[in-house]
Amino acid sequence: MRALLLLLALPWAVSLPHGASAQITGKSTNLPLPRYVSLRRDDANLRVGPGVQYPILWRLLRTGMPAQIVDEEAEWREVVLHDGERGWLYHPALSGARTLYVTADRAPIQRSGESGATAVAYAERGVILRVTTCEPHWCKVRKGGVTGWISRRLVWGVDPTETF
Repeated sequence: MRALLLLLALPWAVSLPHGASAQITGKSTNLPLPRYVSLRRDDANLRVGPGVQYPILWRLLRTGMPAQIVDEEAEWREVVLHDGERGWLYHPALSGARTLYVTADRAPIQRSGESGATAVAYAERGVILRVTTCEPHWCKVRKGGVTGWISRRLVWGVDPTETF
């Protein structure tokens, strides 16, 4: 009887409402995948696989650079960088702080998150900005003494529909 109840319950447990998708979580942290983080330090080895026995692809030298975690294996995180480069980082090299990488040649940082608002500064391609808030079309950022809003189309490090 107990086995029959489990079998009857199984279709309900695995079915999702039409249009819904299951949340994928990391095997090690149970946090959502993919998710964005940033580099905690300015010298991290991006490796071919999840361990020190794997060759180093790149030495990453920019504290704060955003990375997207796409997989986890024990203490290692598979990440994708703004240029599409993919590899594994040891998790202490990463921080939960959110940053954005400017992808436009010259991106205005505006006084408000509205089209046509006054620019308070401009960020060049490759500048890393600390992000505090993201709305559907704009993210509030800061760099040094400058705070303002930047169009999501001009940066990498936030999913198209993500808000926070």
